[in-house]
Amino acid sequence: MPYGPIDLRLLAPFGDRLLITRADLPARHAWLVTGALVGSPLSPGTEAATGYAVPWHPGSADFLQGHPEPATDQ
Repeated sequence: MPYGPIDLRLLAPFGDRLLITRADLPARHAWLVTGALVGSPLSPGTEAATGYAVPWHPGSADFLQGHPEPATDQ
């Protein structure tokens, strides 16, 4: 099995730490994980993703921007 770079995306920032995932995580799953974390005692920061080396996962960004849950096939 070859090793190489992995395309990562941000699910949620927690102070100076980041919860990241692979870019191929379905958008709906990222949306659901972000939704489960927001409002919990582990609530992530919802500030803009400026300054992070890892870009937001589109599903997480959709949740934080108030977009509806993505379809199951995305």
